[in-house]
Amino acid sequence: MKDLTRINRNLKNTIIIDNSPTSYIFHPECALPTISWYDDMNDKELFLFLPILEGLSKVNDVWKYLAKFVLKETNQVDFVKAYEIFG
Repeated sequence: MKDLTRINRNLKNTIIIDNSPTSYIFHPECALPTISWYDDMNDKELFLFLPILEGLSKVNDVWKYLAKFVLKETNQVDFVKAYEIFG
């Protein structure tokens, strides 16, 4: 478990990218879930996040945007919706 309050930053401008929901259980509104990449040398998922991260870097409240494309019920990112938002 990772307590993001320990970094002493405004959490509305903070994200955590992690494959384990347990890691961000204290701050699910900050989470950008990813798949596990262990032993997969061909994994490129972080590259898929680049347009999203660039878009999030320009907003004042990342929570508002994450809520639009992070599917809490399945703990997955809807990349189509995210790309529609951030182009």
